[in-house]
Amino acid sequence: DLIGMSVFTGYLNKKYVDLSKKLKAKGYLIVWGNAHASLLPEQVLREPAIDFVVIGEGEETLVELAKNLGHKENYKNITGLGFKEQDGRLVINPRRNFGDMDEYLIDWSLINIEDYIVPYFSGKYKRTLMVVTSRGCPFNCQFCYNQIFNNRRWRAHSAEKLIANLKPVIAKYKIEAIRFLDDNFFVNKERAFTIARALNLPYWAEARVEFVDEKFVVNLKETKCQEIMFG
Repeated sequence: DLIGMSVFTGYLNKKYVDLSKKLKAKGYLIVWGNAHASLLPEQVLREPAIDFVVIGEGEETLVELAKNLGHKENYKNITGLGFKEQDGRLVINPRRNFGDMDEYLIDWSLINIEDYIVPYFSGKYKRTLMVVTSRGCPFNCQFCYNQIFNNRRWRAHSAEKLIANLKPVIAKYKIEAIRFLDDNFFVNKERAFTIARALNLPYWAEARVEFVDEKFVVNLKETKCQEIMFG
């Protein structure tokens, strides 16, 4: 009934629109989320093939939308949702408040994990798992979507709960390396290196240039860091 697309701003947007048109023609309702829909919700909703946008984090908004699908009178009560009235008027509801990150730990039993295990580091590690341990970033880079999407707020899974969540998956699926997809994995360096040491796998992560000093580099090497990306 409902197909969701997670869309960043970029050259692939036209392909997402083309795909939305094809799926809309088959009778599906289409919802876009992630950075592009959150930053430019009116622009996205003006595309006839797109019915809804989710602004900001989508876990709760998307569930509420699915539960109320077809009950158009309820859409105005779903925080974080943008939609179209029958007369074509665009409605952007207030944003939803951020929730506790530990409430959103992945239930790995609900997905086919093999679909998400990929080679990385030029194929050196065949079974790399991509993981998000935190959201947002407190810094002020003018080019970054975090200015609006996360209001420059950084929130993280507790190290203890995240480690407990990941260790059984790593063991069961013979994960060889981790790619941390956090916008800034090292906002709390002590937490980041606690996680890296506990998982004890080669990893990739993002940081800021001014984090780098001798102690930081020693910790990177000791925890098997393979690659750092600077925003």
